[in-house]
Amino acid sequence: MMQSLSNKMKPGKMKILLLRGILILSLVSIFGWHGIINNGLAKNFHNIEIERELLQGMQSQPENWPLEIKNNVCDFGQSRTSDITYNQRNLGVLALVCGQLPDAKILLERAHNTAQWDSSIGFLYGAALFDFGDQAQAFEVWNAYPEQAVPFYSRQVRTASLDNDTSTVALWLNSMPDFLSWPLSNDWREAYLWACIGYRQINQPDKAQQACKLLLKQQPEVGWTWMLLGNAYITGKNFAEAENAFKMAIKYQPEQSPYYYGLGQAYEGLGQSELAWQAYLHSAELSAEFGWAQLRLAELELERNNPAQAVIYLRQVIDYATEPYLKKQALLKLTALGETYP
Repeated sequence: MMQSLSNKMKPGKMKILLLRGILILSLVSIFGWHGIINNGLAKNFHNIEIERELLQGMQSQPENWPLEIKNNVCDFGQSRTSDITYNQRNLGVLALVCGQLPDAKILLERAHNTAQWDSSIGFLYGAALFDFGDQAQAFEVWNAYPEQAVPFYSRQVRTASLDNDTSTVALWLNSMPDFLSWPLSNDWREAYLWACIGYRQINQPDKAQQACKLLLKQQPEVGWTWMLLGNAYITGKNFAEAENAFKMAIKYQPEQSPYYYGLGQAYEGLGQSELAWQAYLHSAELSAEFGWAQLRLAELELERNNPAQAVIYLRQVIDYATEPYLKKQALLKLTALGETYP
């Protein structure tokens, strides 16, 4: 059936991120390899050699399986598709891992319809739906298991956030169960963190502030958390609260360059230009690698009609900043001033 169904339906485009994030994280993070192997796949495979290869392969992510193991396991799955002694869930897992996506959707839908209480099947069925482009139904299936959905979604937000992929950040955050209104839980610490960061990235400062405040209740003496809240306030143009947040960050973790840069932003928003200048200077003194303060100082020097000093700051950004975006911006400004680099 796997082969015949695949001929009738064209598989969707499957990103490695989805295969890894949905199959591996939804099963391993929630149920663990031990539970999957002992209660799922290997339990129903009676061929000793294939079972050994399956156990060996399942210790790593599917895209890293040795080719011979993957081929044997996938061929074995195809050969057993018509065998009623192999349940639909196990075959659906194999179909998903082996890239037989149309078959995975059909098999996992059957399994889901007969065991909707099983969140592991639900997550796998959602993966197949998502890859087929039926995102709305995939999210509906996943959201039926909200406690498992929140950490799963937050991992997708984290990956997209680190890639600065705001459209994907928005997709996952806007589909996530409203866990920010739930009672505070240590189980959601990572989810609070990436909601705080992600909502700010997609310009939803109110929700970013809400997530940051929940995280602060769990770690009130961590300067970095206060900085995240300050950044959310900056995005929402609440500069007075931002000033307080960055001062708290500095209280708990003094001499951190990003905290003084954020404080400078808050002062600028409040119209306190001299205090902002001093905060940026201190940020620049603390770290040449951070770079944001040097870039802002260069811009302010240009506003003060002092291009020579601006050039000095811009060269510092190009020489020392670790973020490529900053280097690019500094080089553009340097070129606009008629300067060359190096």
